[in-house]
Amino acid sequence: MAVGEETAPGSRWCPWCIQPISGSRCPECHCSAVSEEEVRLDGSERAGRMLNAPRYRVLGRLGQGAMGVVHRGYDRIRNRMVAIKFMTEGTGSAESSRTDLRQRVLEASALGRIRSPHVVEFLDFEVSEDGIPCLVTALLRGEDLGRRLARSPGHRIPWREAVRIARETAEGLAAAHREGVLHGDLKPSNLFLEQGTTGPGEVRILDFGLATFRSGERTLDVEQGATIVGTFAYMAPELGYNQPLTERSDLYSLGILLYEMIVGRVPWSGPPLVILARKATEPLPPLPDGCTVPRPLWRLIEDLLRSDPAGRPGSAEEVASRLRSIEEGGDVVPEPETVPEDPGRVPGTAERRPANGSRPSLRRFLLPAGLVAAAAISLGTWGILSSSREPLAKVKESCAPNRPVRVRGTVRRTMSLPLGRFSLFQVADRSGSLWVFSMSGAPEEGGEVRLRGHTVPMDRMPSICEGNGWAEETCASALGLARMWTGPCLLVEDLREP
Repeated sequence: MAVGEETAPGSRWCPWCIQPISGSRCPECHCSAVSEEEVRLDGSERAGRMLNAPRYRVLGRLGQGAMGVVHRGYDRIRNRMVAIKFMTEGTGSAESSRTDLRQRVLEASALGRIRSPHVVEFLDFEVSEDGIPCLVTALLRGEDLGRRLARSPGHRIPWREAVRIARETAEGLAAAHREGVLHGDLKPSNLFLEQGTTGPGEVRILDFGLATFRSGERTLDVEQGATIVGTFAYMAPELGYNQPLTERSDLYSLGILLYEMIVGRVPWSGPPLVILARKATEPLPPLPDGCTVPRPLWRLIEDLLRSDPAGRPGSAEEVASRLRSIEEGGDVVPEPETVPEDPGRVPGTAERRPANGSRPSLRRFLLPAGLVAAAAISLGTWGILSSSREPLAKVKESCAPNRPVRVRGTVRRTMSLPLGRFSLFQVADRSGSLWVFSMSGAPEEGGEVRLRGHTVPMDRMPSICEGNGWAEETCASALGLARMWTGPCLLVEDLREP
């Protein structure tokens, strides 16, 4: 929320009168003097104006948060510098303005009820003279985690520092969760590393603009099933298929942050839908060469990044306790072994295993309605075919646009799409495997299936995207999913035989 800036030496100024003074206090208003840099006014719309006239002076702009613009300010009553966040405005109608104000009050309530040295200090909630809700918090000095990583060699930091940052973050989350508040958008820019007078500064969790109360009342009004909020690279996979935000969703985001601090990058990247798919289907990428951490730390990262929420640690307190134990000791070990690849797995994919060792089924993902509908139209004609059955390996090898085929095999993996009854499933026989796009529900894994369909080579997918006028991001997501799961050929089901 707040952006730390270094204070340059110079003349002393009054932060209320915004003029230079000679002593330690202003002779007119008796405010404590600060440096000229602190009272700098920029060209932003609100700089220099007052908020709740006798109390807050708005000074220079600090930055942009998830749900508003943050300014430096001065609190005349407390005689201290503060951060003032002007929250995002409503759409203009009376009803939307009331809703927007209610959402902003909820955010202030979420932050105001938390008592922790690792959550930014909430001070006040105001409404400006032009009707914009404002959140007043402590002004922090330092930098956010994103800047810390950006200036570090390899964009990573020593594992002991990473463990301390993660432990303090977990302690802040524990305080929030005890009050029934879930953050929902943990990422490097929302973790502020405050400057310490001696030694490293403490972590402060920022920006509860997307916070949710455990009762399910979200501070951001979201039309369920239409929009995903949050940052995809750090988002728990269950949020991508319309499951509710829970404490373990925040812990998943913490696991991503911990991995990034140690490795220098997030474990999964790509277009948004591809990121969510990879989180549910691929194992955790191993540590790179030369990067070693204590074995208990790697086990904790693996536990935090389980695709199944039930396999993750049960609470932020538990995570903080495990991190505290790692801080107190722990031997450094070589790179952990990765899960061996299943010979029957589609090339380029892998499988996540939960804590109990059982094999998870593929998760549901939220795809744009236009994407699925267009795909159903574009991938060919849904005709009844009369060709004889072919081995799956031969179908894949001789894949051609709209080539009619009949196949038979065992269903290995399924993915149901939450729009109508569209699905993706993998069929295998002795010769190989093939992915099928279906307009009906996916069959049960392990069962036999016979079907008629037509083939679509994956190298034709870009022209299909372009021909349907899909948005660039949608196209990238569709192509990413196709490359990840289907290989060079996709079979579009026309009829499932009894």
